[in-house]
Amino acid sequence: MDPDYGSFSEEDDGRLSWSCERCNLNHRLGEEVERFNYSDWDVLSEIKSLRQKKVSGHLISQVMNYLKGLQGINHVVEVSTIGEREEILRREMEGEKHVLKGVARSYNLGLRKCLTRDVVLILSHDLSFRGPCMPTVILVNDKEIKGHEIVREEDLKRFALKGKKYAFLGRRFVVYNERFIFKELGPHNSLFVFPPLPFPELENVRGVVDVVSSSPNFEADTYIRTILLPNLNIPKKLALILAGFNHSPCFLF
Repeated sequence: MDPDYGSFSEEDDGRLSWSCERCNLNHRLGEEVERFNYSDWDVLSEIKSLRQKKVSGHLISQVMNYLKGLQGINHVVEVSTIGEREEILRREMEGEKHVLKGVARSYNLGLRKCLTRDVVLILSHDLSFRGPCMPTVILVNDKEIKGHEIVREEDLKRFALKGKKYAFLGRRFVVYNERFIFKELGPHNSLFVFPPLPFPELENVRGVVDVVSSSPNFEADTYIRTILLPNLNIPKKLALILAGFNHSPCFLF
């Protein structure tokens, strides 16, 4: 579910699937592709390598000023050091050790992809900010998508009408096979994956490419509010988003 190597598609019945049709990973890695694994060691290595990259301060300021003008956005702050990125990831990993809903552990791929971008911004927002463009949580079992969060009201009605075919975890999370939820779910072979989400407000900003966004879990969220940004006193009623992007190599100021 890495947007750098594929994309989501929606089946006729509303289920999500993943397509690697446009993936060029095998061409990039050659014979090593069978052993490729995007581990947390790889993520940390990517974060450390960012020390050698320089991004125009003018571009960063331009993006931040633009985001501050969006409805619902209250704070926009850059994650300015490699150490801060590493600590956010460590706090996220600590929170992922817990089993969610008594079903499975979580894995925040979206946050990992954000932290490896050239620029990472922390945004706080209130309820007037737009909702997510796609499911923020996806259930994966044995590398197959088995369920997802429903973000559109029309989808909620569609799945509810077919209640005998699907099962629900809460009101807005659908599992594609009602028997699967009782027989096959478990913390050892299932994951709640938080995928990288699009951030359409930045998609057409000049000089900005490879945009992804994600929300931190409780441990990482608490670190950001109380230790990383204590002077902002971000109230609990405001949610946090991390938005990451790369600087286009074809764009110069």
